[in-house]
Amino acid sequence: MKVCNAKTLLGLSVLLGAVCSLQAGAPIPPQSRKAESTLTDWLTGPNATGHRSGLRDQLTDHGVIFSGAYLADFQGNVVGGKSQGFGYFQQLYLQLQLDLEKLVGWKGANFYFRGYQMAGSDLSNQHIGNYFDVTELATINSLNVSNIYLDQKLLDEQLWLKVGHLNVSKDFGSLPVFGLYIGVIDAHPPTFDFNTFYTSSPKSTWGFSSRWRATDDLEFKYGIYQATTEKNVVPNHGLNMYFQATDGIQQFWELSWTPTFGKKSGKSIASLPQSPAPSRSVDNPEKTGPKSTIHSQEPLIADDDSADDGYSGVYNIGAYYTNWSFTTFAGSPVRDNYGFYAFGQQLVWKERAGSSEGITLWSAFTYSPQDDIVTMPFFAAAGMVWEGLIPTRDNDSLLLGSYYGNLGGDYASAQSETGLGYPTYEWVLELGYVAHITPWLYITPDIQWVINPGGTGDIPNALVIGWELGVTF
Repeated sequence: MKVCNAKTLLGLSVLLGAVCSLQAGAPIPPQSRKAESTLTDWLTGPNATGHRSGLRDQLTDHGVIFSGAYLADFQGNVVGGKSQGFGYFQQLYLQLQLDLEKLVGWKGANFYFRGYQMAGSDLSNQHIGNYFDVTELATINSLNVSNIYLDQKLLDEQLWLKVGHLNVSKDFGSLPVFGLYIGVIDAHPPTFDFNTFYTSSPKSTWGFSSRWRATDDLEFKYGIYQATTEKNVVPNHGLNMYFQATDGIQQFWELSWTPTFGKKSGKSIASLPQSPAPSRSVDNPEKTGPKSTIHSQEPLIADDDSADDGYSGVYNIGAYYTNWSFTTFAGSPVRDNYGFYAFGQQLVWKERAGSSEGITLWSAFTYSPQDDIVTMPFFAAAGMVWEGLIPTRDNDSLLLGSYYGNLGGDYASAQSETGLGYPTYEWVLELGYVAHITPWLYITPDIQWVINPGGTGDIPNALVIGWELGVTF
């Protein structure tokens, strides 16, 4: 009891001392100042684990960098679907990065090793019966190794090469804004999963990718990856790094344009400092959070209205090809698979010059013309992100999203012949709000309205309510 009372008194003294100093200007005792400073540093720091008594900083200075994140989605199907129920899924991500320049003098090279722990239940599969999963976290219940690769930056970082066990999703088929959402579009459109050998965490295959920055706002990307049925499962906890005689290859090409419109210079423009925030999606650990991923450049602040950093955008167009031997829905063999996509996001309105707070609009389209082998030939999505909608909540974002997918005629006929109905389309509307509690902690309340789940009209429209918790370690 004495220990408990001592801790209680110490906590009260810190709290009362801080309040008195703020309200009455009284000096704060040294011990209270130290405790208050420690708490403030932790709450305003970039990660939940702090500096670990300086050990983390020492390791980073020597090129050994640890990072990680925890995401958890809590969702309930309160209306419609196959049945009412609750779903929970969590994903823990840990990464080791070795800066080889600091460690061995290998300039521009880094080695990455990542692992994932996933557990929970899939609300869409168990209670709704829809194609568009209401949480993109839901994969498999397992502990897996994913992404073991080397990356190399050359020519003053104009050229970036990666080789090893990779995810396609880290290099192709995405927009920065996608990672803010919980359902359907998180990280990438679901049609890539339906129609290709596209991989995203925790699934990875052997591959090589390259990025060449031709100008400040124009980048060309190319990647070639192992196409294998093993991408659909994670046997041996992701340690199955072998090739099979039946494997094929999948290639991706993408052109990325990151323009800034209406940029003006003024008397004084300086970068506005930002604290790293947890990424909405652990699938892309290079992201530092919603505020700094929505826009293609750092926000600026000016000392007069003549300076403005402009309206930034990101536009990606791409194509893919796979030399795999497929079987059509009618049962005949066919070789090769290909498709196209176009994505874009654009900041269209700002609260004031030099600020990143404002409205970003985005849209996405995918098209896979081979109806005889693809489940969903056409997908279209659009949405809006309003950053800083609520005064004093500059880093928060309001999210609106609409996702539509058209099921292929050949696929629908095959489903109908087996007595599963004739699916035509599915449509989902999403409303969410990313609220940053600290730079390393956020919550996202989220509502999704699933229209025509399963595509056949046999399942009632579903209302899904939930929230996501995200922590950066």
